[in-house]
Amino acid sequence: MKRSSVVPQLPRACSHWIAAQKAVVTLMFRLCAIASAIGCAPVIAEIIINDEFNGNTVNAQAWTANPYFADSTVSVSGGSVFLQNRGRLLAVQPMPQAIQIDGRFRFVGNAHDVFIIQTRTDGVTTNPWGEFDTGIRFSAAIQWDHGPVVDNIGITRNAWPGGLNDLVRGTFSIVMNTFYDFRVIDTGSLLQFFIGDLTTPLIVCAHHRHPLAGARKAWVRPG
Repeated sequence: MKRSSVVPQLPRACSHWIAAQKAVVTLMFRLCAIASAIGCAPVIAEIIINDEFNGNTVNAQAWTANPYFADSTVSVSGGSVFLQNRGRLLAVQPMPQAIQIDGRFRFVGNAHDVFIIQTRTDGVTTNPWGEFDTGIRFSAAIQWDHGPVVDNIGITRNAWPGGLNDLVRGTFSIVMNTFYDFRVIDTGSLLQFFIGDLTTPLIVCAHHRHPLAGARKAWVRPG
């Protein structure tokens, strides 16, 4: 996929982010601590971030704007945050182990844009394409760079230096200039990614929090 930009992220030691080359996260972004998660019905323990992006600037109490490249941008307008070319948002406060993230996104750039939320990252970036080096990556795209639209939704593990290790992939039709509701659940042992239908996850996999080493495959390429 082409390098992209949109990012809400969280702490050092446990973080999350969003990315897309020219995308919008709009109207509502809610990040919650969850006390437990049985199937698809987590119990919300605390709302940590609830941001409707209804001001003119990024809410500095919740986020740190973290553009990575010289032409990366983060801007807020009309109830939306616009993140372009790895314009990233980093959450200010540390996150708990089990979290649920709800929001809406749309692509307004080109068919190669990618929307990413990354959990379990320490916020460090040393790789050349502007993603966080480690963590669990929930991604949605319209299509792959070479054209196919299948398997455009994924949960992968970042483990740089190394690459991306696909954990699970699925297919969901996405078009330009259309908002999609999403939900990410990471309990520390179970990963769930919902798009459109927030009652049934599109893709699910088990993955325990600690080991971020091991098999390395599906290398990422910039640009």
